[in-house]
Amino acid sequence: MKSIAADFLRIIFLFLLPAVAQAQQDSIKNISLPEIEVSGDNIIPKKDGYIFFPTQSQRDHAGNGLDLLEQMKLPGVHIDFLEKSMTYTRGKGRIVMLVNNIESSMEDILSITPEQFTKVEYITMPGLKYGSNVAIVINVHTRKEDIGVALGVNTMNAITANYNDDGGWVKLFNKRSTLGVDYKFKLNDVTKAFTHKDEDLFFTNGMKLHRHREGRYSGGNYQLNDFSLSYNYTLPNRRVLDIRIGTVADRFPKRILNEQITGGENFLMQTITYSKELRTHMRLYYNEKITAKDQLTTSIAFAHLNNTYERGFHMPSMENLYNVNGIKHSLYGEVDYQHNFLNEQRFNIGYQQSVARTRNEYLSSSNYLLEINNNSQYIYAQYTGGFRYLYYSIGIGASREHFHQNSASHTFYSFRPRFFLQYKLGPLFQVMYSFERTSTLPSIAELTAFIHRIDNRFIAQGNPHLKPFNTDMHTLGLNFQRKGAIASLYGICEYSRNLISSNEVAEYNGVFWNTIGNGSHLRHYELGLYMGKSFFNEALNVYVEPKYSYDCVAGNLHNSNGIFSLQFGATAYCKQWSMNVYYRSANESLMGSYLTYYYPSSDFNIGYKRQNLSIKMGVRNIFSDGATTRTRRFSAFTPSTEIVGNKLFGNMIYLSLSWSLFKGHQINIHQMRNVNANIDAGIVK
Repeated sequence: MKSIAADFLRIIFLFLLPAVAQAQQDSIKNISLPEIEVSGDNIIPKKDGYIFFPTQSQRDHAGNGLDLLEQMKLPGVHIDFLEKSMTYTRGKGRIVMLVNNIESSMEDILSITPEQFTKVEYITMPGLKYGSNVAIVINVHTRKEDIGVALGVNTMNAITANYNDDGGWVKLFNKRSTLGVDYKFKLNDVTKAFTHKDEDLFFTNGMKLHRHREGRYSGGNYQLNDFSLSYNYTLPNRRVLDIRIGTVADRFPKRILNEQITGGENFLMQTITYSKELRTHMRLYYNEKITAKDQLTTSIAFAHLNNTYERGFHMPSMENLYNVNGIKHSLYGEVDYQHNFLNEQRFNIGYQQSVARTRNEYLSSSNYLLEINNNSQYIYAQYTGGFRYLYYSIGIGASREHFHQNSASHTFYSFRPRFFLQYKLGPLFQVMYSFERTSTLPSIAELTAFIHRIDNRFIAQGNPHLKPFNTDMHTLGLNFQRKGAIASLYGICEYSRNLISSNEVAEYNGVFWNTIGNGSHLRHYELGLYMGKSFFNEALNVYVEPKYSYDCVAGNLHNSNGIFSLQFGATAYCKQWSMNVYYRSANESLMGSYLTYYYPSSDFNIGYKRQNLSIKMGVRNIFSDGATTRTRRFSAFTPSTEIVGNKLFGNMIYLSLSWSLFKGHQINIHQMRNVNANIDAGIVK
């Protein structure tokens, strides 16, 4: 233990020694400007975060926009280019991804060539207009063609398993107009997925039953087809019109979970599931710069969902089946007004409203029709400013959520204050504090009173009387940045009241009823350190992020858990070759009566890029059997431990290929942003 601690202190010393030795020289070199400090670095601090500029080595070795972001090693951001996902490693907040201020998807990032990247804004003080529980905003700035074309192909295919994630895109530019087409196809093998579960059942008559379940899947593979069409018209410094239309076909062909149940009961159980979803969506955005200091933004989004879901099980003594046919329409509108004052001071006020209608018809031995109309209003105001070394942001939001479910109605009100304070301690250090209150609504599926049978011993039911729960989050941080190095020491405290969680089950005639409700409270504490540094003239980029997390549940449930975890990543360049290494140790999360253990994850790949073609070959989760999570349920009546995984992702060797072509004259693109319509289908699964 002492040697580990000593090694860890040496790492910290290695990162900070050059900064201490050159602090005075850097302070002399820096040139103070109203907004940023120019220090000859690719990382420039600003009052609400950082600006990251991709290095030439990163551009030369990246195959697409997502690959470039991964190589830039943004603090607290883990980018999985295999799964095409982006997660925040601190606390439980989420990332809002923008491209030129448009809220964007991973496919949008993939359709950006490394040559088009100009800078990345890393915003640690997101505005209320982005919604609740937003940790950071990543805004990618690009250049676009005046007249020309950009096109590309991105493929990701496993060699050792049936896993494909492929796509292509085309963009046409004609001065102020841009027309884009994107297509994505994904195929995942489900036959290598598995489950292991041990459960104990304690009956009211004193009898105890232990069951061990070994499950394997058979049947069809998961398929996804995603097609989108976009049009953008930009009149520089005046107005922007952005239109996007798309359709997504999501399909799980009929698959069977074969479970051999042993212990107190011995039988074979087959659980059959089938699902498909067709989603059509449209988004219209318009921005008008009224004056040099005022701008008005309006947006509207529409989505239509068709859902089909089927679930059933067969066992020697019983069988059960239900089908769901669902339709959902949703409409979202927003208006935002912003006034800019001098010295980066600004005022925002906005209003958002969404309406949705959900109709899910459950067909089983006892038919059930769920019709939900929900209407949501949200108003917010926020002021951002500062003077000298102090920067602050104060905002308040208020929302009203109304649900009309069959013959019952529910109305929920919530207030979302947000406060941010940052003070600059000399040329290298910044200290910050933030507070935010968020409100989490129950999902439509959780509000559904439909009773569905799990097996011969379990019945599950939602709760139409659920209420939202609030979370207060406090964050305190100390940030450091100098040429080639960035570090952040942070502490997080979260408190959630009246958490939505699984209720203690009740047994009746040998059957356990599982419901959900409010009542428990959750405290989450987190202390972490991020350190990133480049070596050898940016030929090697390394980061390390250790943290300690502690969860405590009180109220209807009582439990606690703490764990130390570590993330490490490195990228090295040599001529046209690159090498990437990533490792994440095991982690745990406590939520209500469930403690989830996340198995370690790793990735190693070697890349080669020549002109517009980039090839990577790597291995994911080496020496792993594919297990992803182990979930333990704490219960006086039905405690259990379940392991879920997919052998597909254990020792998976994969090949990635990216090709792009970029032709034309580059000009700066105007800022704009996007909204998304509500796509929660609300089906009980």
